[in-house]
Amino acid sequence: MEPYRPAVDRLVRRLMDEAPDDGPTPAHKARLAELGGYPVRLSGQEMQLRNAVLETCRSHADVLRRSARDLRLPESLGEPEQCPMPGAPCG
Repeated sequence: MEPYRPAVDRLVRRLMDEAPDDGPTPAHKARLAELGGYPVRLSGQEMQLRNAVLETCRSHADVLRRSARDLRLPESLGEPEQCPMPGAPCG
């Protein structure tokens, strides 16, 4: 989803800066796979990106069903170093 794209773009840019001529390596792919664990602030709560995307999708469905008026979008997208480890909660 587009509201989360800056996190992907930022990581891809960082990977390209680290090894611009190597192309995607298995190590790069592993780091991209960890993207779901990035910290996100959504509705005042810290959560992993994978959970924030689900919450945004749920809120989108609620808006379409007219059971809610506001779409829940990320307030901030953090850096991966803010999460203790992949799969762990971010806050």
